[in-house]
Amino acid sequence: MHENPGKYVQDRIISFFRPYLRPILRGKENKRVEFGARLHIFQVDGINIIDKLSFDPFNEAKSLKGCVIKHKQHFGELHQLGIDNIYGTNENRKYLTEKEVYTCLPRKGRPSKHEKQTKKHIA
Repeated sequence: MHENPGKYVQDRIISFFRPYLRPILRGKENKRVEFGARLHIFQVDGINIIDKLSFDPFNEAKSLKGCVIKHKQHFGELHQLGIDNIYGTNENRKYLTEKEVYTCLPRKGRPSKHEKQTKKHIA
């Protein structure tokens, strides 16, 4: 790689003492690359459950359906869900609407003409 800088090596070893570590590229200004495990955790009544642990990068938004299914198996039906905006993909929104799960995701699209009046009545 020193002679051919454009070459990419899949699963290259970063450390001989910890060969399982892989660099995870991030879009942050101060940290472009992070090392270590990535976790996908869901929480039910204060109990944190590790859904996925990986030293390779992955997209958390794709794990939402599996978490809803696991929640149903272990705790029963899911009615409300507090999630970050990263989970607000069209696919996830459609799935949660079909399952009738209320989320804290902001609505998509432009606000309606009566948005200000609606907020006044709610508050």
